[in-house]
Amino acid sequence: MDPATGAELRTNGFLGTINNPYYQLQKGSFFNDNRKRLLGTATLRYNFTDWLYIQGRYNYDYSTNFTEWNELNGEGATTVFEGDTGFYRGRYDIQQTQTRDINADFLIGGNHEFGDFSVDLNFGGNTWRSRFQRNQQYSRLFVVPDLYSISNGTFFGTDDAGFNPYIFSEFRINSLYGWAEFGFKDLLYVNFTGRQDWFSVLNPEDNSVFYPSVSGSFIFSELLGENTGWLNYGKLRGSWAEVGSANGVGTYEGVLTYSINPPFNGQTTAGVAGGFAPNPFLRPFTVTEKEIGVELRMFDNRLRVDLAAFDKITTDQILDVTISNASGYTNSKQNTASLKNSGFESFISYTPIQNEDFTWTTSWNNAFLDTEVLDVGNDSGTLLLIYFNGTGNEFLGELRYTEGLAMNQLYTRTYRRNDQGQILVTDEGRLLASNSNTPGAELTNGFLPVGSSIP
Repeated sequence: MDPATGAELRTNGFLGTINNPYYQLQKGSFFNDNRKRLLGTATLRYNFTDWLYIQGRYNYDYSTNFTEWNELNGEGATTVFEGDTGFYRGRYDIQQTQTRDINADFLIGGNHEFGDFSVDLNFGGNTWRSRFQRNQQYSRLFVVPDLYSISNGTFFGTDDAGFNPYIFSEFRINSLYGWAEFGFKDLLYVNFTGRQDWFSVLNPEDNSVFYPSVSGSFIFSELLGENTGWLNYGKLRGSWAEVGSANGVGTYEGVLTYSINPPFNGQTTAGVAGGFAPNPFLRPFTVTEKEIGVELRMFDNRLRVDLAAFDKITTDQILDVTISNASGYTNSKQNTASLKNSGFESFISYTPIQNEDFTWTTSWNNAFLDTEVLDVGNDSGTLLLIYFNGTGNEFLGELRYTEGLAMNQLYTRTYRRNDQGQILVTDEGRLLASNSNTPGAELTNGFLPVGSSIP
């Protein structure tokens, strides 16, 4: 603490961004979080026969959370006063949050064998209902220093036009699904699945999507019978599947919402809330994945090997996009991006010692991932995700999707160079940063890619 001002003692040139941690300890910075949660699960199952059953499950999750925290009078500043107001800086926040999730499903299933053939059939449904509400308030411009409470403030969150003291959201996803597995002599298996989802956050006229999948496996060790020698189990497998989700779409982002504005000439006024244009044509994004693999168990099951290669393509990725302000809005959500993930996974487990009294098993797993942005939905071929200068962080760069490059590319400015690759400086000898005239940075305002943030 600076003894002359009572504010934070400046220890670097980034006051307000990189704080002095000792000041927080000296002046009593706090963050209190009190949570209470109730979880319950019930399952009912009835067996009609030894091969046919019906099952129902109900899961309930309720939580309440009270949070309070403060911002110190002299935090990130050279004074404890708020300008020339005569009041003290800082802020005190409180939040009361309630969440409720209900997840219920039913399943009808049966399995039977017909000679060398086996059949396993299942049909079910699921509903997931989620509710969120939050009351919040803050105060600032304090009368008494070092006292953080609502009543000590003279300016409150309810006085702030950009502050929402009450937040509520509720969404629901209904699903029907089924799968069938057909087997032959415990040697060959083929699986088919289908799932239909209905999303409440999307346009009711077009909020449903169907996802199929097919997979198969060949247990080739069954061909060897009991004389397998060193090989105890061997299986080849392959699959193709489609899945999807409406993640990224807020509860009310697909509909037009309104706000009550301050009175004008004594008359109540209202208007369209925010600058985010609702998009009634949003669809769930889709992930199509192909995978092949092999599983081996050898030497009395002491050595196990599992290898798999996969290729996954995401289409209609939901992203925020900038639109012309002539529309009356500045942003909207669109199904605009396409991404690719491919890779290889391996798992090896070995048990060198195994007896009645002691077992030692060592395992090793590895994954290789290669990502690529296929399409960002605009002519420039690049899409800004995060501009770090606008977040208050000290890293002055960007995070982008750029077609042909790996996902989550970090972009920074670098040294400006001439045609011979020599670094340019000013007449005073100061380095020059790259700009929009720098080759490769014409569309990114001088920022160039330095690699993906995904390891």
